[in-house]
Amino acid sequence: MYCVKTLPQPQSHFEGNNSYDVIVEEPPKNEKKIKSKEIPKSIVYETIWSPNSSALHVAVIFGGLSAERSLSLKTANHVIQTLKDLGYTITPIDMNRDISYVLQTLQPDVVFNALHGTYGHDGCMAGILEVLEIPYTHCGIFGGSIATLKHKTLELATLHGIKSAKRVVVRKADRISVEPMPRPFVIKPISEGWSHGVFAVFDEDVFDISSYDYPYGWSHGVFAVFDEDTFDISSYDYPYGDILVEEYLKGIEIDVAIFNDKAVGTMESVITDRAVLDHEAKVNGLADYFFPARLSEIELQKVMELGEIVHKALDIGCISRPGFIYKKEEGLDGFYLLEINTNPGLVAGDSFYPQILDNAGISYQQLIDGMIKHALKKAEILL
Repeated sequence: MYCVKTLPQPQSHFEGNNSYDVIVEEPPKNEKKIKSKEIPKSIVYETIWSPNSSALHVAVIFGGLSAERSLSLKTANHVIQTLKDLGYTITPIDMNRDISYVLQTLQPDVVFNALHGTYGHDGCMAGILEVLEIPYTHCGIFGGSIATLKHKTLELATLHGIKSAKRVVVRKADRISVEPMPRPFVIKPISEGWSHGVFAVFDEDVFDISSYDYPYGWSHGVFAVFDEDTFDISSYDYPYGDILVEEYLKGIEIDVAIFNDKAVGTMESVITDRAVLDHEAKVNGLADYFFPARLSEIELQKVMELGEIVHKALDIGCISRPGFIYKKEEGLDGFYLLEINTNPGLVAGDSFYPQILDNAGISYQQLIDGMIKHALKKAEILL
């Protein structure tokens, strides 16, 4: 039999529950093996049973294989405890490449997708769950696959009348030696989340990126380029693959929280010692945040309307967090879409998205319960 090997319960996660082995069907004999090696196994934790025998069974998938694994673990801790408090039966699963076999065996009523990064928000997990016909939270295949590519998101938004910065896609294979647009500009990896690899280049900047050491982890390759730095694009080694080079827009950074397909609140980010809200600023408290954004009522209505438009255009589902730059001197026409986060962090009291909702009067329990109900509604399963 094909066995999902489990490891001892990590004490920092899901305390009080023991792991166990799950037996699943062996793959077909004619199925091609992956590089002639055993498929890496998921860690399946002991099911947390609800006192209510008719409670829905929720599989919480977390961890995964991306650089954002640590954020996923934090999200999962909060989600699992909240689902337990709400009376659901829960099976936590630290995902690996055998996840489809695990889910075929467990047959949960719904999957809560607590993954971040690769395979979590790019439509891959949604594709597996669609094939298995298991309801799931977060975005579907279309929304995930488009939103993970920043330039494609912006192209689609343009078709719906939403403005964005001038941009050029630079392929790693091109190895260009001439800067693709006049300074100042911003360089972003096409598909990395949480501001990985984002930095700005100004007229006087000098930076020899070929000498930069990219440590592994959340912050590898993430930095801002300041006045004394020189940037030589011919020596850029594309640590994240293809890049998006955008015109630098100076303005107010606004995030919109979408819940149940409706814009419910906003957040304003203010940074003082760097040009862009990069990953370091987000995780190390180098920015100030205001809930809601400090805009007039009509400005708030406008940016929330634009957030809903891009959310619905991508057919994302229950939640998302579109981000905008507001050039106030242009009036209500001054909102420019930066990107949209389809799997925002859900660490209660810490992640931006639940803080925006809390300010709007929506509790963390209401958020998590609402996501489960939305997943069932999307699958046309009525409670």
